[in-house]
Amino acid sequence: MTTTFAISVGSTPVHDSEEIPWLSVSPLTGTLATNTSLAGEVILSAISLTQTNLYHANLMVENDTPYGTILLPITMLTGPPAPSVTSSPDHIGFGMPGTLVTYTLIMTNTGNVPDEFSVALQNNTWENVASVTTVFLNPGTQAVFQVFIHIPSTARYLDVDYTFVVITGLHSEVSTSTLLTTFARFPYLQFLPMLPKK
Repeated sequence: MTTTFAISVGSTPVHDSEEIPWLSVSPLTGTLATNTSLAGEVILSAISLTQTNLYHANLMVENDTPYGTILLPITMLTGPPAPSVTSSPDHIGFGMPGTLVTYTLIMTNTGNVPDEFSVALQNNTWENVASVTTVFLNPGTQAVFQVFIHIPSTARYLDVDYTFVVITGLHSEVSTSTLLTTFARFPYLQFLPMLPKK
C-alpha cells in the first residue's frame, strides 16, 4: 500500500496558493510505502526581507489517506539584514626560493543572512593560488581554506611579496581582506667576525 502526498505553502489554510518568498520546500510531491519515511528540506531565508517582523506560513500536506490534509505552521522572526564577514588576521611567512609557502585562513559569516563569498588574490608579484574561489556560508558558520605563494627560484634574500586576500559577499557586497607578507630566505647565513689588519 502506498500514500501519495503534495505540499503547498501559504499564509493561511485557505490561501494555500499565496507565494511565500522566504520559505521553500523540497520535495513538493512524493509517494510513500507503508511504514516508510521520506526526508525533506524546509529552507527559511531572510535575504529578501527588509524589516524586523514575525513571519507566519503554513505547509499544507494533502494526501490520499483518510486523515485528510495535514497543516504544519511555520514561524520565523527576523531582524534587518545585517551582512558581515571577517577573515584571519594578517600573516607573515618565509620560504626558500623555488618553494611554496602555505597559509591557512578562516573566513566567518558574522552577519545574520546567508551569503556566497568570493576569494580573490590581489596586488601580488609572485605566483599564487587559493584552494577555493567561492564559499557559501550560513550566518555564524566558518570556512577554512589555504593560499599558496610560490617563491620564484630567482628570488634573492629578503625579496618580498605582498598578497591581499579579498573576501567579498556576492549578494551583499560586504568585504574583508587579509594581507599575506612572504619573504625569501636561504637555509644558511653565516656572518664572520671582522678581523683587524696586522
